[in-house]
Amino acid sequence: MAGASMPADGVTAWLRVVDIDVSGIVNNLDGPEPCATAAAFHCQQAAEKLVKAILVSSAIAFPKSHDIGALIRLLPLDHPLLPDVAPLARFTPFVAVFRYPGASFTDAAVEEPSFDEVREWLAELRATLATVRAALLHPPA
Repeated sequence: MAGASMPADGVTAWLRVVDIDVSGIVNNLDGPEPCATAAAFHCQQAAEKLVKAILVSSAIAFPKSHDIGALIRLLPLDHPLLPDVAPLARFTPFVAVFRYPGASFTDAAVEEPSFDEVREWLAELRATLATVRAALLHPPA
C-alpha cells in the first residue's frame, strides 16, 4: 500500500488495525489456547502498522514490506516520533520465524519468547500506540 497523502481517516484506519493486532496479542496470551509465538507475530504486525500509520500521516510513500527497520528508515531523522518507534524494528523477525519452517529475516537466531517477554512487549506497544495516537490524531495546537 502506498503511503501517499491520506486524510486523518487513513491514519485512523491504520491505528484501528493496530488495535486489532493488540487484541490478537491479548487473545494469544490470555485466551483459551495461549501461544507466545502467535502473540509475538501480532507484536510484529502491530509494530509494522504503527510505523505505517506514521508514514501515512507524513505523506511518505512506502513499499509493501514487513521489514519494520526499513519502514522506519523512511522517516526523516528529525521526525518527532522516530525515537518512540525505532526500538520496534526488533520485532521484524516475528513476522515469519515461528510461522514458517526455516524462515528468518536476520542472520541472528531468534529464540522463542516467553509469555512474560510478550507481556512486556504488549505494555511497550500499548504505550507507543498511545503516544503515536495522541501525536497523529490530537497534535498540539
